[in-house]
Amino acid sequence: TNRLNTSRASESNEVYQIVKKDDRKYIVVMNQIQGTDVILSAFVPESQMLKNLYHFRRGIIIISIVAFIILIVYLVYLNEIILKPMNNLVRGMRRIKHGDWNTRLHTSKAKEFTIINETFNSMASEIHELKISVYEEQIKAHKAELKHLQLQINPHFLLNSINIVYNLAEIKNYNVIQLMCMNLVK
Repeated sequence: TNRLNTSRASESNEVYQIVKKDDRKYIVVMNQIQGTDVILSAFVPESQMLKNLYHFRRGIIIISIVAFIILIVYLVYLNEIILKPMNNLVRGMRRIKHGDWNTRLHTSKAKEFTIINETFNSMASEIHELKISVYEEQIKAHKAELKHLQLQINPHFLLNSINIVYNLAEIKNYNVIQLMCMNLVK
């Protein structure tokens, strides 16, 4: 029973067998050399084969932990370089949309976001200045319209006043005519 059956291994194309000898298990790896009747066999004690498996498993765990730490560091870096500046930009745009024209973005660690933030700040300043200019132009237009209406009122007022003076002259009320003329002069 301890003898290895090489004829059976060569016929069935088995690559390995487990053999027990002297209360020890061996894994026998066999391979027939093509074109010959020679079979190469290697006897490996089973206990020795599994001995280094612990170190292999330990290495895989260490590699996994290191990969996880690198992933966390990369995510923190990604958050600082891309996500925070993007969120700040979106918040700034929303503030501008709601009318807060004094919103300005701070410089970022990433060169690209620094350029975007500077452009955003200059655009916000220009929009604020343009909005002020539009308001000033609207105020000037309202003032001009008011002046125009006042100029239209003045001739009517003068004509009405002269008409009242004429009517007072007809009834010969000279004291009131004199008082009204003084008020018109003032």
